Amino acid sequence: MLRFRDYSILRKLTWMNMLVSGVALLLACGAFVAYDLISFRESMVRNLSIQAQIVGSNSVSALLFNDSQSAQKTLSALSASPNIVAAGIYTKEGRPFAAYGRGGGGEVTQLPPDPSPKTQLPFRDSRIVVLRPIVFQEKPAGTVYIQSDLGELFDRLKRKLIIVAVVLFASLMAAMWMSSIFRRIIAEPIVGLAETARIVSRDKIYSVRAPTTGNHDELSILIGTFNEMLAQIQERDTAVQKARDDLERRERIRDGARNMGVLIDDLLKLGQLGRQTLICSPTDLNCLLQSALQDLQQECEGRQIEWRIGALPVVNCDPGLIKQVFANLLSNAVKYTRRRELATIEVGQATADGVLVLFIRDNGAGFNQKYADKLFGVFQRLHRAEEFEGTGVGLATVQRIVRKHGGQIRAEGEVEKGATFSFSLGATTPAPATSKASAVFA
Repeated sequence: MLRFRDYSILRKLTWMNMLVSGVALLLACGAFVAYDLISFRESMVRNLSIQAQIVGSNSVSALLFNDSQSAQKTLSALSASPNIVAAGIYTKEGRPFAAYGRGGGGEVTQLPPDPSPKTQLPFRDSRIVVLRPIVFQEKPAGTVYIQSDLGELFDRLKRKLIIVAVVLFASLMAAMWMSSIFRRIIAEPIVGLAETARIVSRDKIYSVRAPTTGNHDELSILIGTFNEMLAQIQERDTAVQKARDDLERRERIRDGARNMGVLIDDLLKLGQLGRQTLICSPTDLNCLLQSALQDLQQECEGRQIEWRIGALPVVNCDPGLIKQVFANLLSNAVKYTRRRELATIEVGQATADGVLVLFIRDNGAGFNQKYADKLFGVFQRLHRAEEFEGTGVGLATVQRIVRKHGGQIRAEGEVEKGATFSFSLGATTPAPATSKASAVFA
């Protein structure tokens, strides 16, 4: 169950208005009922005192001539008042002289020890008792006793409570109606302001605005200030976004220029291969491979790559061009294993039909084997530039270098299972009898 402080502001305002109105009405109605009951009680005592005086005045002669029958008839006139329970006339000595009881008779209690006139209001017995002295020629002649119940007072209290309940219900309905009006004036703008703040915080949309009230109170000032703050944030956000777009555009231009430079260099190198004379010499491919790996250290930073490097032979080749072959193939292997948490790149040698073949194998993105012939064409790519960058010239360069050495190159692969590039070179010497090595670079 929600606590009151966790209620929405609409419910809080409604409950506060209802509670304040209800408490105020209860206090006002309670004071009104209490005042009316006290006044009515005093009125009842006053009426009983007047009736007692009238009875006493009409009973003087009966007391003087000791005519109790006449006094009895005088008391019987009190039957016109349904609330009088009992009445009596006492002599000046305090002896009962005549009595009246509702329903035809009744016992009258003794006078108090002090015969002086007094009024008693004992509510514990649900009655009112009035004692009134009878005076004749300024001398006491007796006392009139009247006892009345509080039925009329209780009936009046019931009617008042019913009226209070009706008034309270009608007032609470009116308070609820007024609360709905105040809610539209006060609560709804606050709710709109809170909803706007929630949208801005959640969706980071600074173009929204809190609905204005059209008033000139503090709430209107708050909403106006909030909207002005949003306008400033939107203006700054627009400026930041524009600066970010400009920066990205410049980055694209710079990357394009850099790629264009790389492409031009690759094309120049590719074009020079046809005219370049091979300068062959016995070359330890292990040294070329280590040199190419050193050049790839920057590309391997932050990567988990398991290098499985086997022993390579000594061949008669152009070391500069063959290093370029290793560099291009190893760079591709590093690039296309980028999505692997642990990349595996293997370099080794094998014999196929009596020919020594070198291979570089990886567990990267791979390719569809039916498009393998396109890999070695200039500008031919099997992956989108958004996935893997490149100029489309590297493998064409590798193929031309291998063929210039009198060898062949082929590619085998499967999508998402890696690729293997194997090539042969002419005029190789037997590989030294060294064991296969394995290394892991991070």
